[in-house]
Amino acid sequence: MHCALRHTFGVKCALCGVTHSLCATARGDIAGALKYHLLGPVLFGFIIFEIVYRMWAIAVSPKRVGWIIRKLHMGLIALIVFAIFANWVLYLGGRLL
Repeated sequence: MHCALRHTFGVKCALCGVTHSLCATARGDIAGALKYHLLGPVLFGFIIFEIVYRMWAIAVSPKRVGWIIRKLHMGLIALIVFAIFANWVLYLGGRLL
């Protein structure tokens, strides 16, 4: 599917190229992944972390997962979302000036 924002206005959205970047990272082509989206390899690592974290949390039981780990996890998610937004703003700033 094509990006509606890019198709309509000619501007990439915040996540344009992430799928291609994740696939390139999975193949081990980090340089290619960075060409599609700068945060692709970081998001790939985060997804791997999420899989391991969720399996661990299920094994331990959500009630026993400490609040510190839950807070760190939520902070990491917030950091990823902020990085995606900041990357998009920098892209827009470079394209619109």
